[in-house]
Amino acid sequence: MARKTYLAAATKPDGIYIPCGGWGSIHNIELLEKDLDTTVVTWLNAMIGSSLRRGKVAGAIHAFGKLLASL
Repeated sequence: MARKTYLAAATKPDGIYIPCGGWGSIHNIELLEKDLDTTVVTWLNAMIGSSLRRGKVAGAIHAFGKLLASL
C-alpha cells in the first residue's frame, strides 16, 4: 500500500511515513527504500533511533532502513 501510494503521488514525496506497527512494516523498510530510492520511517524505527541517540549509543543497525543505519 505504501509503495502504491508513493508512486501515485502527483509530485515525488520526500519519503514515506508509516505510523502503525501492526502491519509488520519494520521488516519492509529496507525493501521500500531500495525499490523507491527514498527514506521510509515507521513509528518503531523512529522510536528506536531516538532512544539510541538520547542514550548516546553509537553504531549502525543494518536491515531496518536509512534512519537506523545512520546511527
